[in-house]
Amino acid sequence: MFEKYLIDMSNEDDNLVWQKPTTPTGRQRKFTPAFGPEGKDEIGDILYSAVGKNIYYHEHLDGCETFFFVDGEWEGYSMGKRFPIHPGEILHIQPYQGHGFQTLEDHGRVIVMFQSKDMRYGLERNMYLREHHPEYAASPAHRRRSLESNHDLMRSMSFENMPLGDAPSHRRFGEGIQTHELPGLTLHLTVARYETHGVKEVWEMEMKQGLSVGFVEPRIDQHLFWIREGAVEFNIDGEVFTAKPDNLVYVPPYRCFSWKALEDSNMVDMDCPFLLQDYLEELEQLHLTGSEQLKDEAFMEELRDRYRMVPYTYTYEPV
Repeated sequence: MFEKYLIDMSNEDDNLVWQKPTTPTGRQRKFTPAFGPEGKDEIGDILYSAVGKNIYYHEHLDGCETFFFVDGEWEGYSMGKRFPIHPGEILHIQPYQGHGFQTLEDHGRVIVMFQSKDMRYGLERNMYLREHHPEYAASPAHRRRSLESNHDLMRSMSFENMPLGDAPSHRRFGEGIQTHELPGLTLHLTVARYETHGVKEVWEMEMKQGLSVGFVEPRIDQHLFWIREGAVEFNIDGEVFTAKPDNLVYVPPYRCFSWKALEDSNMVDMDCPFLLQDYLEELEQLHLTGSEQLKDEAFMEELRDRYRMVPYTYTYEPV
């Protein structure tokens, strides 16, 4: 079982798979495997060091991909539209949604999260094929069979002919589909549950120093967090460590855990198992109406249970 709590994406020793580039212009790395029956939360990244290096326009017949653009300027393509992508922006791609992108600078980096694709398995197969049968790996026959095996469809549209426009897959950090303000915490819904086949939600968390959140009961769900800015102290079943930018924190099932913002921090919950958006909507309605039910602990416990929430602690002590 994969039980590494802290993964440093800037450290090459933390790669699960290292794909040596076929040219000096690009490389791919994997940091987490695909978890659970849904095959979710496989995290990797792609680094390009040449202008015009691209992911060709294609679509998947199953699974989801979420691209987090970290460095460099990019041009993205989705649903037949062409648009600029800047660092701190996102593409969330669902089945049968055409997509591709290319870097416009000599350095670009994008972190990729997969669901129901198990790209690590395909990557390892291709590494073996290129090493032992390079002629076949470069053949059109292999490319066609590989696409069929991965349930992919390569599109024939050229990037140059796509009109400028917006795409529903294009998002930005700091905005979100919905935003909720809590003491010491701003939550942006980055990817909604209806976009992940009901599997999870993805939230950006802008945390103030002094915010602490804890989950005091073990539960079946795993959790995965990406620290983008700041410093966050985690305690997972008594093991305490500090996560910093470019770190992933994986919490396996049945662990009690908590985190504390040691400074103003930005963290992404990559795998929120709760129906958090629904829960927050209900809470906002109760606050707006001044409902006395907010003081009824039995009602609040039933509300949390209805939306898959578990007992949690939440404190904010401004520094």
